[in-house]
Amino acid sequence: MRAVMAKHLHELFPEAKILFTIRNQIYHVKSLYASVGRLLREAPAPYKGRHVTLENYLEYAYERWNDFHLSFLEFNHTIAFYEELFGKERIHIFLFENFISDNS
Repeated sequence: MRAVMAKHLHELFPEAKILFTIRNQIYHVKSLYASVGRLLREAPAPYKGRHVTLENYLEYAYERWNDFHLSFLEFNHTIAFYEELFGKERIHIFLFENFISDNS
């Protein structure tokens, strides 16, 4: 899916500058768990909304790595693909934590 979007962007805007904001992966996982992982959302009625432990969430995510949102933590693969399409000089990477600390 990411490759399709990247190719489409490149077809439409071949001279674009690409900005990535990446986050410390540990904090990213904690945030994902807090926002979408700790409660069962897509489950039958008796289970919907029940609490899921972090351990169970991570096990489930790991088993479905390629289809699950944790695969987005592989920043290097995504960035390398965009570098191939647009050129390394058009890729700019920013750290989420720097934005947070600069706004304090």
